[in-house]
Amino acid sequence: MLGLLGGATGGISAASGLGLEGIGALTQGIGDYMQYQNQNGINNANAAIRADQQQIQTQNFNLMQLQSNRSSLEVLRRTQQARSQATAAATNQGAQFGSGLKGGLAQESDEGGINSLGIAQNLAIGQNVYNLTQAEDVQQNVLAGYQSKQATGKGIASLGGGLMQLGGGLATA
Repeated sequence: MLGLLGGATGGISAASGLGLEGIGALTQGIGDYMQYQNQNGINNANAAIRADQQQIQTQNFNLMQLQSNRSSLEVLRRTQQARSQATAAATNQGAQFGSGLKGGLAQESDEGGINSLGIAQNLAIGQNVYNLTQAEDVQQNVLAGYQSKQATGKGIASLGGGLMQLGGGLATA
C-alpha cells in the first residue's frame, strides 16, 4: 500500500511541478508583454515630445526671421533719416552741392550696409543651426524606432526562453 501511495505522490509532485512551470512561463510571458507595451508607450511619448520640440524650434526660427526683417527695416529707416538730416543741414548751410555732403551721405550708406550685412549673417547662422537641429531630430526619431524594435526583440526572446523552460520541464517529466 505504501508503494502505491509513494508512486501516486510522485505523480502528483510531477504534475504540480509542471503546473507551476506552466504558470511561471505564462506569468513571465505576461510580464514580458507588459514591458514591451510600456516600452512602446515610452517611445511614443518620446516621439511626441520630439515633435513638440520640432514645432518649438520652427516657431523660434520664424521668430528669428521676423526679427531679422524688422531689424533690416529699422537699419534702412535710420539710414534714410540720417541721410535726410545730413542733406537738410547741408542745405541750410548752403553746402548742398559740396563734397562734404557727398562724403557724409556715403558714410551713412556704408554704415547702413554694414549693419544690414550683420543682420544677414546672423540670420544665416540661425538658419544653419535650425537645419542642424532638424537633422538631429530626424536621427533621434530613427534611434527611437530602433529602441522600440529592440524592446520587441527582448520581449520575444524572453517569451521564447520561458517556453523553452516549460518544454524542458515537460520533457523530463
